[in-house]
This record gives sequence, C-alpha cells and structure tokens, in this order.
Amino acid sequence: MASKLRLLVVAAILAAACACAPRLRPLPGIPAPTVLPRTTLPSHPRRIVFQWQLDDPDLTARGDGAARIAPQDSARLDSFTFRFAMAHLKTYQPRVLYISFDETDD
Repeated sequence: MASKLRLLVVAAILAAACACAPRLRPLPGIPAPTVLPRTTLPSHPRRIVFQWQLDDPDLTARGDGAARIAPQDSARLDSFTFRFAMAHLKTYQPRVLYISFDETDD
C-alpha cells in the first residue's frame, strides 16, 4: 500500500512539474527612467475648438466641436459620448449598454 501511495505522490509531482509554464525571454528595449518627467496642468479652464468627422456604415456626420478642459484633467464631451453610443447601439445591438456622462446634474 505504501509503495502505491509513494508512486502516486511521485506521479503527481512529475505531472505538476511538467504542467508548469515555460520561462519567457526578457523583453527587448531599454528600461524606463525611474523618475517620470514633471508635468503641469493649466490652473484655469480652457476651451479647445476643433472640427470632427464620423464615417460609419450607418452614420456619417461632421461638424465643429468644443471641449472645455478644467483643472484636474476633466473634460465635457457628453454630446459626442451620446452620439457614438447610439451609433454603436444601432450597429452592434448589444444586450446591455452603459453610458457614463460627466456631471449630469448641471
């Protein structure tokens, strides 16, 4: 009985050793610097005006846009979020679609 148990333990150890993932090669390239460069955010809100174009099989649109960028890196582009979500909904018809708008109480 002990020899069967010993054989079973040895077989389990060999199976576990053979099932381990192989070692991967190191990634090529150079290491990133340990200290990231300093960046600064604007201290006051900014307005960026741009032109946009959407070419989709079900929807083609273009126009002028404006993004209000506030300190702490927040942006308000809810109208684009809504339009792109509706185009996605129409094209792919997912069972669930979650859309998160920025500060909907304004």
